Amino acid sequence: QLGVGDVVATCGTALTAQHVVSLRRLTHRVVALFDQDKAGQRAAERSLPLFLKAGLEVVTPTLPEGADPAQLLQAGEGELLRARIAEATPLLSRTIVSIQRRQPPTPQGTQRAATEAAALLRHLRGIARSEATRQTAQTLGIPYPALASVVGRAPSSQSSSQSSSQSFDPLTLEIIWLLIHAKPLVSHLFEQVEPGWFDTDEERYIIGRLLSSQSVAVVVEDVRNEELQGVVRGIALD
Repeated sequence: QLGVGDVVATCGTALTAQHVVSLRRLTHRVVALFDQDKAGQRAAERSLPLFLKAGLEVVTPTLPEGADPAQLLQAGEGELLRARIAEATPLLSRTIVSIQRRQPPTPQGTQRAATEAAALLRHLRGIARSEATRQTAQTLGIPYPALASVVGRAPSSQSSSQSSSQSFDPLTLEIIWLLIHAKPLVSHLFEQVEPGWFDTDEERYIIGRLLSSQSVAVVVEDVRNEELQGVVRGIALD
């Protein structure tokens, strides 16, 4: 309505893995435009792991403190908003700075910051992980090998369990979407896929049942994790 295109909104709900799956089919780069208050910044940070898992590049602009992007447009500040979007910086870098500021400048504070940052960096792969780890080490003021060691260390089973209960791998969800909606077109791509390639029992169960041509309705109803069941049901209705 106000001349800014290629925009989607979560309509008052939290960003989910299913949203990110949809975005990934359209683009490789996302501008996360949240309100510039504390709640908006927390929402931006919560969204970061979803984007990183999906392999999406996500940047965020710096707007006047407390600004609401929609209100800026309505106030005739469209040029300001476009200029800030053009200068947007990686959300990961912004989040690392925020993590550092939350911790005191003590050895224990640095350790906590490194641990929190490492949880984000683990979502990256290859050169992207290496370079992001190097930049993060500079921001936190610690040696690169020390942070790389923390990043390479497997998280505890407790944190892994908490993570898996809160979000699901967007790439896995995209495979589920393809198996539900486009299997005849992509069946040759899945001839070598084995359920054992996936991280969790829930993912292996769903992929295995869909590969064996089980009814989608039956597969959805048999999913025990209610959150994942809702996500898969939403994909089936997409």
